[in-house]
Amino acid sequence: MIEFSEINIFGFALFIGLTPFWHFSLDIFNRFSSRFDIAKNANHFLHAILFVSLFRLRSLIDITHLIILSISFYSYDLIYIIYTLTKLKEKFSKQLPFIIHHFIANYGLYLALVDYFREHILYLYYLLELSNFMLYTSYYISKRWKDYKNLQLVSCSFQFIWYSYFRIIRYSIYMYKIWDIFLLTDIYVKAANAVLFLMGFYWSFNLFKKILKELRVIEVT
Repeated sequence: MIEFSEINIFGFALFIGLTPFWHFSLDIFNRFSSRFDIAKNANHFLHAILFVSLFRLRSLIDITHLIILSISFYSYDLIYIIYTLTKLKEKFSKQLPFIIHHFIANYGLYLALVDYFREHILYLYYLLELSNFMLYTSYYISKRWKDYKNLQLVSCSFQFIWYSYFRIIRYSIYMYKIWDIFLLTDIYVKAANAVLFLMGFYWSFNLFKKILKELRVIEVT
């Protein structure tokens, strides 16, 4: 395992440069969007696309740069969440799941950065980011065409299938495959993995409830 102090200066400079990049990209999306929440959703989608694409091309790139890319994103987004709590007076309970998620995400990425079960951690992150593709797509549809109830139902149903497949089924299969290796990790890694896994079930259940809600709305109308 390499130590954090051995990570090259270029990597640190990349982190310093990429963190404000996410603010710049958010500003660009906001200029072309009628709503800030849609712009923020697009920024998250951009990160997911970049991570998944670069992970698939990992044999052609320095993998530490991919890790730093994601650390910079989660760091920026965490700073923005804290800003909303202090300046915009957002409810803490509303943002708590995202704060926990971002701390765990950066913790896992740091472990990958110092080469602690890097291959397995990054593959699990790949599945997590891939599972979010329909989340961002469905969110946009729900805001852009909110009056089209049948479209909302189709979008939500496809999101539930897509998300549950990658976040629960594929994630579980891979965990089963590396279970003997996973048992060698420390208690903090096991706890972080448990939280992410339970979050997957929680959000899948919420998506299922949303489908039922959309069905009731269609029946009424």
